[in-house]
Amino acid sequence: MKQSLAGSRRVLACLARLAGLVAVIALWNAEAEAQVSVDGASDDPVLERLGQGQGPEFRAELDSYIQSALLAFDVPGAAVAVLKDGNVAYRAAFGARGARSATPVDTRTLFMIGSITKSMTSTMIATLVDDRLLTWDARVEQLLPTFALSQPEYESRVTLRHLLSHQSGLSRSDVSLFLGPEQPLELIAEVSTIPMRAAPGERYEYQNQAYSLAGFAAARAAGARDTDGSLSREYERLMRERVFEPVGMRRTTLDFERAIRSDNHALPNELSALSGNIDAVQLGFERFATTVAPAGAVWSNIEDMGRYALLHLSEGRNVWGRRVVSQVALEETHTPMVASDGGSYGLGWGVADSPLGRIVTHSGGTAGFGADVVLLPERGWGMVVLTNRASSVTFVQAVERYVLEILLGRERTPDSDLLAVEAAFRASAAALMAVTAPIEPADVSGLLGAYERKLTFFQRGPDLVLRNEFGEMLLRKVVGYPGAFLVVGNTLAGAVAFFSSDENGNVSVTLGLPVGEGDDLHLEQPVTLPKVQRLSHPGRPPRWTRDPRGEWRSAVRYLRDCGVKPPAPRAFR
Repeated sequence: MKQSLAGSRRVLACLARLAGLVAVIALWNAEAEAQVSVDGASDDPVLERLGQGQGPEFRAELDSYIQSALLAFDVPGAAVAVLKDGNVAYRAAFGARGARSATPVDTRTLFMIGSITKSMTSTMIATLVDDRLLTWDARVEQLLPTFALSQPEYESRVTLRHLLSHQSGLSRSDVSLFLGPEQPLELIAEVSTIPMRAAPGERYEYQNQAYSLAGFAAARAAGARDTDGSLSREYERLMRERVFEPVGMRRTTLDFERAIRSDNHALPNELSALSGNIDAVQLGFERFATTVAPAGAVWSNIEDMGRYALLHLSEGRNVWGRRVVSQVALEETHTPMVASDGGSYGLGWGVADSPLGRIVTHSGGTAGFGADVVLLPERGWGMVVLTNRASSVTFVQAVERYVLEILLGRERTPDSDLLAVEAAFRASAAALMAVTAPIEPADVSGLLGAYERKLTFFQRGPDLVLRNEFGEMLLRKVVGYPGAFLVVGNTLAGAVAFFSSDENGNVSVTLGLPVGEGDDLHLEQPVTLPKVQRLSHPGRPPRWTRDPRGEWRSAVRYLRDCGVKPPAPRAFR
């Protein structure tokens, strides 16, 4: 029993680190209890109940716990699957489809799964490797004719393996994704402007744009032309014909319009800094994922995700026993390629070793959805959790810990540690409002109007509103720092918009995430966009002149001095 206890602690610690939540399981010894839409009739040939001493009473216990956790962690809706011994041993849905919806979630409700899409893209590429249409070490420049980097000397070195294991060398650049949609060729062009942090293959740096290029490179290898439409259609066809259909993922789709036209899809939600409550996120902001479809645009449900997880626990065979991908190619995706936070990263999967064997996992986060898949192949165990709240990681960790304790037959752990993390997250959101104030006309004089990427800033009551093709973000001014505004509503809460002008009075805005401490204080993923409309009197001295490169550090330091540590969101965790 001691061995199981220690093993379960180590496993959850690995899971927490891979999900970016080290502190959650560091307090493992602190111990949980406590919806319910049960499965209806199913044609799934491997759906069974938890067995071997884990009978109906455990199902009832898990139902009760998840329903209570849903309320405790303030998650509108969720769906959970547990895999054991080659079967879907448990599958259920809980709560509502949205914070403002009374319609219940069921096992066929579609959720966005965010970066879990990455593992599906690498699985699809594994089938192309099986068919000798490409190799893991194929050079990207040979597949994508317009591929370029900000440092041209590295272009010939980048391979598919680098892209799929986040070793492209490019800096992370998620903020850009929320500013407007891009087509594949525009995305490839954007990659050429992103700063390099290292040479290809030298270090791990999670990078969604670079990962997406792997999907489009695969499409080219399969015959796509070098056009936006051809690259998108061929990538979607490959995913449909090589992964979704053979695995039995009947309702899974990359088609955003098809998903939201469905009469059974969840709605996105997130903690609102403005209200302090879980509130709806404008659905349009989920379209940001379509730009980087191979990295995070899939919609799926818990029935389909159970079948997908079984593929990876069954050495590449689907639930009917038919081979979808070779064991060798699939195992390559599970093999560590580079050290990452708390473990390693393979090809589209986080990987870590534990006393219970290797853990293969990936989380997913979008503007208003959160998800996780955890596999322990040597045990034949797996867990899938889908939610319609972006910052649902504490709920997800609580459910995974509880399931693992059931599987190991050990005493249940209270959720006090995870509830403390949830409380801290809420406090950080509240801190945003503490250093902001409503907008006055004088605060935004000269700033309002159109900017590149089809952004428009305007004032509406107490808010500075950033409107783009996805929807609206709400900002409030930072008290005591003119020209700096914090995003407090809809999505990207905690991001800062900083306005500056050059010696001619030409205005620009820089958006980014303030991170770091001390000498490491910096703006992460900054995007600077000039104002489209120039001043009407360019010869007139500017109202104020700032160089954003010189002002950012002082602006971020000011926020830190005020005690603000914004919950910097990351697309596709």
